[in-house]
Amino acid sequence: MDKINKILKQVIDEIKPKNKNILIKKIKSVVNDINNLLKDKNIDAKCVVGGSFAKDTFLRNDFDVDLFVVFNEKYRNKNISKILYNTIKNRFDIEVIKGSRDYFRFKNEFNFEVIPVLKIKDKIQNITDMSPLHVKWVDKYKKKNKNIVDEIRLVKQFCKAQRCYGAESYIRGFSGHVIDILTIYYGGFINLLKNCIKWKKNDVIDVERYYKNNEEVLLNLNKSKISPLIVIDPILPERNAAAALSYENFLKLKNASKEFIKNPSKDFFVIKKINKDYLKKKYKRFIYIDAEPVDARRDISGTRFVRLYEYIKTQLILNDFNIVDSGCDFESHVMWFVLKKYKLKETKKHKGPKINQKNDIKRFIKKHKNAFIEEGRYFAIIKRKYLNTINLINNILKSNYIKDKIKKINILEMIK
Repeated sequence: MDKINKILKQVIDEIKPKNKNILIKKIKSVVNDINNLLKDKNIDAKCVVGGSFAKDTFLRNDFDVDLFVVFNEKYRNKNISKILYNTIKNRFDIEVIKGSRDYFRFKNEFNFEVIPVLKIKDKIQNITDMSPLHVKWVDKYKKKNKNIVDEIRLVKQFCKAQRCYGAESYIRGFSGHVIDILTIYYGGFINLLKNCIKWKKNDVIDVERYYKNNEEVLLNLNKSKISPLIVIDPILPERNAAAALSYENFLKLKNASKEFIKNPSKDFFVIKKINKDYLKKKYKRFIYIDAEPVDARRDISGTRFVRLYEYIKTQLILNDFNIVDSGCDFESHVMWFVLKKYKLKETKKHKGPKINQKNDIKRFIKKHKNAFIEEGRYFAIIKRKYLNTINLINNILKSNYIKDKIKKINILEMIK
């Protein structure tokens, strides 16, 4: 345990922000600008800092800042996105981000996202309206345990290094809010990891104990929002805060937690750049693809790149190429596939109907003249369309669907 504590202390020293007060001062300057603009237009709303900067859980070199403009409830039936846009458009060089409610992005020293929300008294109109309340919830637990913010930092950095941080559609990992909840629920980084190893699919984390048992949770939640780990939102108990989490990222955290507890190292907190050299250290042979998306915006390019990766992965499986390992890095737009075999035989045995399925047998024999019976089932020998991976992937990338989304692409089969 002394070794782990020593590692965690070193990591905290490296990820905890320096000159925190100076950073906050610069952010508050932008907040004041927006509040003055709102005041000049006589708009009953207030800009506040949100997210990790408000909770004091942000990491060193973290320059993504959420600002919430909280509108009085009297604006409930008005387009608050449009009101906010007209208020700030001449002051900042803003990009409009489309969503259930449009929000805005601009850059100076920081990457600001300015999000319009309604002040909640009873009914929630949009899920983002809850975000300022998440800050208050974390503040409540900070008063009980002043070290919890550093514990949250450790979990966040660990998840970033394992590439399972972020709830965006092209990541489907653990959001900052979910990490807050899990760290507070387990009381810290190490205890979270130890319990994470024991997680089973559809386990429930209910920090405020809204429900009697897991069965009651499953009855009350929207079935489409059930995820590998169910995390009850402490502000809205009918919401699964981890609804975006994929099974792949659920396993990533479980496996990394097990490895860290077994063999602790600072290396688990290092965000490694995925490139050919990194993969060569792990694999003797692999397919490596890098691409330049048509749209440079991170959210759009990331989503499109992950869809391309998933499509290629599916086509490899459908064409009998067994995948040993694969992955993609949406930040640098690279993907890789490690296969059991990279070249296949020209023909394969194709499974048909069982001998008692008479109607299906007729169709199968009509299509396959060389059909034969083996162990109570019909089979046929058929030719494969693709014998090697490069031909298959090249064919996929020629489609108009891909061309519209990828500007430039490079495919390499790497062999040591």
